[in-house]
Amino acid sequence: MGVSITLKTPALTIPPPSPQRLAIWIVGGPAAREQPYALADGLVQIGREVERHELRLDDPSVSRVHAAIRYEAPTGSYVLIDCESSNGVYVNGTRIRTANELEASDVIRVGDSVLVVAQVAPEPDDGFDALGLFGRGRR
Repeated sequence: MGVSITLKTPALTIPPPSPQRLAIWIVGGPAAREQPYALADGLVQIGREVERHELRLDDPSVSRVHAAIRYEAPTGSYVLIDCESSNGVYVNGTRIRTANELEASDVIRVGDSVLVVAQVAPEPDDGFDALGLFGRGRR
């Protein structure tokens, strides 16, 4: 006499990965500091005379508004733009003349300041690992 058991399993919905979160570390030059600048949605201006909440560089070789980083919502990426600066913007040693998509570990030179792009770990409660499959997330 056999016993048959049928288990109903709920449908598993895995959310899409969160957009890449990036931060900027100012690692060299007169504007070097120990704290990263976390990038958010929207536009972040980089320069010598930008608003307080923007990325201000106290570097005389940097233009008032030297460059900008724009978040591209459709792709979840960040692009770097030269704002017609006098000394140019360099990514990994190459001067950019058009919008340049940023990736973690890119090295940016703005004037005499050196910036490094780093990936920021997702927030533990962002739902990406809600099931605890990777040893993190909500439990």
